Order: sequence, then C-alpha cells, then structure tokens
Amino acid sequence: MNEIEKFFDDNPVFGSVIVIVGIVVIAGVMLIGRSFTPKNGEVLTPQNWQIMNSRKAYAQELNELRASVLELGALLNTGQPDPIQGQIVTDTALSQVGDGGHSALYEERMAVSNAAAAVRSWTQGSLSYEDVQVIVSETIQLLQAAEIK
Repeated sequence: MNEIEKFFDDNPVFGSVIVIVGIVVIAGVMLIGRSFTPKNGEVLTPQNWQIMNSRKAYAQELNELRASVLELGALLNTGQPDPIQGQIVTDTALSQVGDGGHSALYEERMAVSNAAAAVRSWTQGSLSYEDVQVIVSETIQLLQAAEIK
C-alpha cells in the first residue's frame, strides 16, 4: 500500500471533503458558463461575440439618443421658449451625439444634433414652434425605425 492510499484510509473524512469540494467547483463552473452562454446554447465564434457586443452597444446608444430627443420634446412641449433651459438641454443632447458612437447610428446622431440645434434656435426666437415640432417628430420617427427587431 502506498502512502496516498494509507493517508486516505487513515483520514476518510478528508477524502469526502475533497469529493464535495470538487462537486461544488464543477457546479460553480457550470453556473458561470451558463450565465455567459447565449440563450440558444450555440458556441460563440469571435465574430458572433463581436456581433453580440455590437448589438448591445447599438441598443444602448439608441436608448441614449431617444432619451435626448424626449428631453428636447419635453422642452418644446412647454410652449415657452426659455433660452437658458434650452441651452442646458441642447448642450446635453449635443454632448451625447458629439462623442461619436456606433457607426450604424450616424444618421440618427446627426438627426438628434439637428433637432437639438432647432430647439436651441426656437428657444432663442429664430425658429417657429411648428418648424421645430416637425424636426423633432421626424427625429423620433427615425429613431423608432432604427430599433433592432
């Protein structure tokens, strides 16, 4: 009998502990793997992983653009052009589109930028409410059309 067999024969609890720890480690690795595996269970290639990450970034940026346009629309819906509030709201919207982002959303970023500029012009009295309303509505429609199904 070698020393390892003798050790386990003398300490049967130690062998049981090793088996239990091994089972817990395997179960933990399984749970971690399951949380990172796509719902359809397919193996991810590097290209599929990149596509999945790109879709997440696209959806996140689209939501940020939507939020900016909704703020612009809320300011417009007050019906009272306030140059100070207009400056702050439009600066926020323009900072989000100015950071760049997903290349597939270039047109949408430009539309949000144009809507922000239009709202700013309205708050300063150089554009009519109706003209700005049309621009903001068209931007909202463009963002809705950009939704990934």
